[in-house]
Amino acid sequence: MHALPSFERAAQQEPSAFPWKMAAAALLLVSVAVIGGRSYLQGGEPAVAAATEASPVWDAPAKPVATATTGGLVIDSQPSGARVMLDGADVGVTPLKLEAVQAGKHTIGIVTSTATVRRTVRVEAGKLMTVDVPVYSGWVSVFSPIPLEVASEGKSIGNTDTGKILLPPGRHVLTLSNREFGYTDTRTVEIHPGEERPLNVEPKGRVNLNAHPWAEVWVDGNKAGDTPIANLQVLLGTRVFTFKHPQYGERRITATITTTDSALSVDFTKSTDRP
Repeated sequence: MHALPSFERAAQQEPSAFPWKMAAAALLLVSVAVIGGRSYLQGGEPAVAAATEASPVWDAPAKPVATATTGGLVIDSQPSGARVMLDGADVGVTPLKLEAVQAGKHTIGIVTSTATVRRTVRVEAGKLMTVDVPVYSGWVSVFSPIPLEVASEGKSIGNTDTGKILLPPGRHVLTLSNREFGYTDTRTVEIHPGEERPLNVEPKGRVNLNAHPWAEVWVDGNKAGDTPIANLQVLLGTRVFTFKHPQYGERRITATITTTDSALSVDFTKSTDRP
């Protein structure tokens, strides 16, 4: 074999050196390109990109829609010219139109020289309500098994014998009385214009009933029970009590019942008809 020249042997023994100079030059070129690109992007083009990538626009919250909280009232009376009170405050005379009345429940008072009539109304927001209140008189008729005097606010206005009693419309507290029977009571009535209000009164007293040996008791033809009977409620006035026994027959007692407690008794073993 022929020996290789010395320079060839050296090339085979040492690996080829890395081209460092070429790599450094390439790196330098890349750096220049990056810097140039940045400079270019900072010019006119980036403004376009920024415009196309603007932040999203959010809708502003809607303002609350104002809602009506008041309504209106048109108030009239029959006859007109009455004073109007709204929740206790004087607001004028009829016919009257009120605006901007707070929605909700209100009390209207119609006041004349002889009467005060009250109405409760409910006002709706955004609506106009009409109220027409008659203030002419009505009547009350009192029915009772005994005569009664009728008074209002301490003044006598009639009795059960006079028939219908004229009253202004509205609420009235009536005092009913009869001195002979010791009876006094009060009743509340609501009078409506042009209408008659019947008032039935049944004043009662208490009576104790007894018989010997015993008896069925009837009051004005209605059976009350068997003796002894205590604290029986009976209408005031003249009442007929009938005592019945299957062996001794029957006996009758006519008595006047008042508000003072009374007692009636029959002894069938005695010959007299009186207890």
